[in-house]
Amino acid sequence: MFYKNKYIISGRVQGVGFRRFAQRCASDYSVGGYVKNLSDGSVEIEAIGERDKLEAFLCKIYQGSWFSNVENIEKIDSIQIESIPNSEFRIVRY
Repeated sequence: MFYKNKYIISGRVQGVGFRRFAQRCASDYSVGGYVKNLSDGSVEIEAIGERDKLEAFLCKIYQGSWFSNVENIEKIDSIQIESIPNSEFRIVRY
């Protein structure tokens, strides 16, 4: 079974390479989805994958990149899905 989870990441996460970091982590853990900056300075991540891989991905995201400082991760949505529609993890630009 696969899950599609959506998170809001807050802290110093814009302008510090955080989206690229999230993309590399997603690749490491075979997670699909996207990452995008929000207008309030936070970052939204939609992560799609197996439960254990999503948990490992999220732990790595919480550690953050060298220059970021993740203060909070809020899960705002989670649904169970039958299959991953697209295993690509994209950086969404404005």
